[in-house]
Amino acid sequence: MGEVRALLADRAMRLLVTGSLINSVGNGVFAACGIIYLTKFVGFSAGQLGVGLTVAEVIGFAAGLPIGAICDRYGPKRTTLGLLAVQAIALTVFVFADAFCCSWPRPR
Repeated sequence: MGEVRALLADRAMRLLVTGSLINSVGNGVFAACGIIYLTKFVGFSAGQLGVGLTVAEVIGFAAGLPIGAICDRYGPKRTTLGLLAVQAIALTVFVFADAFCCSWPRPR
């Protein structure tokens, strides 16, 4: 317990831990609510969601090394902020989803 207190004594570490906690809670809420939204309101089947989530995880796994190189070049702070901005944009686009594959939202 003393090690945790020593780590959290640093302001930068507290901010990092707090930001990580907020991001983790947000990702968990999206994981639960996003699936309900995409199946009940958008009309995706469970199979389509499974394929979509699998593709997303494979892309995330494959992106690890290139993102590491970007992090080495630009630094962890800039890389993290850039990736969080991309994540925010991607999650916002989900609101406009109306088809399973490769279609920009059509006017209704």
